[in-house]
Amino acid sequence: MSNVYSIEDDYDLQSKNLETFARENQFWNGQEKLNFAEIFAGPSPTTDERLKAGRKLLETRTHNGNFSVFDMIYILRDEESGINVDNKTRGVRTTSSQVSILTSSNDACHFLTGTPNPKKSLFKPFIFCEKVNLGPLTVSPPEEVSCQRVHPLYSAHEKANWQTIDIKRLFDFEHDEIMEIINQLKSNQKRHDSHEGLFHNAVSTEIELLRDHPSTQ
Repeated sequence: MSNVYSIEDDYDLQSKNLETFARENQFWNGQEKLNFAEIFAGPSPTTDERLKAGRKLLETRTHNGNFSVFDMIYILRDEESGINVDNKTRGVRTTSSQVSILTSSNDACHFLTGTPNPKKSLFKPFIFCEKVNLGPLTVSPPEEVSCQRVHPLYSAHEKANWQTIDIKRLFDFEHDEIMEIINQLKSNQKRHDSHEGLFHNAVSTEIELLRDHPSTQ
């Protein structure tokens, strides 16, 4: 989440030629354990600060021994740490964000924004299944059709009047969607056919919520 290598020397597995490659290219002297991040990325003031801030947020959100999807979303939306960036002057934006629930079974769920700035974008559920249907609302038109290549969800975000939008209403919808999925994953009575249009339906609702507050510009 910090756009920097975070694996240092605390790893158990590695490519069999990793150390040979590093030594032959004079990245590593072979005397101490290879620090992956230090050797292959090197120091970077911007990304290092984001990494430190991200670790501090993780420590804070896990101090009670629990860490949920909502904690991860909270961190990805944090602007003070630089994890979430939306600086149009500098042309730097967090383009999209994802949080995944991984289980020992095949019932993993991925929550995707599909649009920049997770502080305004909702995390929408997606589960792999046989007849999954993502729908057209996050598909950009081909370059030969439109030079802007803006998909409907992105367009809805750009056209929305954010000064009048009830952000709590958006996040309440997101919270309810996430809780419904979590409860389904915990249940022994899973209906995979209900997952086929899961992401598309959430995107469609998000667009409708944004269209309630169109920009007047």
